[in-house]
This record gives sequence, C-alpha cells and structure tokens, in this order.
Amino acid sequence: MNLTDFKLSRAVPVAIATLITVNIAALGFAELQISKLAESSQELAEFTRQNDASIKELEVLTKGIELDIVSTQEALTDISATAAWMVWMTALSWRRNQRQHLPTNRAASRKLETGSGSRRCARQCAP
Repeated sequence: MNLTDFKLSRAVPVAIATLITVNIAALGFAELQISKLAESSQELAEFTRQNDASIKELEVLTKGIELDIVSTQEALTDISATAAWMVWMTALSWRRNQRQHLPTNRAASRKLETGSGSRRCARQCAP
C-alpha cells in the first residue's frame, strides 16, 4: 500500500461521516422549520376563524342597514306623496274659493272703473 492509497482510505470514511453529519443537521433544521410553520399555521387558522366571525357579524349589520335604508326611503316617499296631495287639495280649495268670489270681484272692479264707490275705495285703501 502506498501513501495515496492510505490517505484515500482514510479520507473516504471521513467524507462519509461529514456527509452524514451534514444530512443530520439538515434534517434537524428542517424539523425546526416545520414545527415553526405548524405553529404559524395554527395561529393563522385561529386568526382566520376570528375574522370570519367578524365578517359574518358585519354582513348581518350591513343587511340591517340596507333594510333601514329601504324603510326610510319608503317613509320619505309616503311623506312626499302626502305633502303633494295636501298641496294639490289646498290649490283646489283656493281655486274653488276664487271662483265663488269671482262675480263679487268683477262687480267691485266695475264700480271702480265707473267711478262709483271710488270714495269708499279711497277710504279703505288709504294707509
């Protein structure tokens, strides 16, 4: 056996031992990373459950707000329709009243045009 064979026969087992040690270290590191990822995923799952509950609660509140908006719109429509009806009825009543007094107003305007009743108007209209 020469010297190179001797060095080679010693280097091969050392290299194999080194590779085994590196593989064991890599396995340990991988196991550590996997356990950290498992903890993170459990925390993330809990966070997701909490957020899902909050989202569901917000969804229910949103539906309630939508119903409130619709009922408010209906109430405003009813009020607007009622107000328009009241204005219409007031206008009709005023028009009827004006038609009833129309002959009287025409007679008064004729008196003013002809001069009869001008003193009375002057007394009544004077400040």
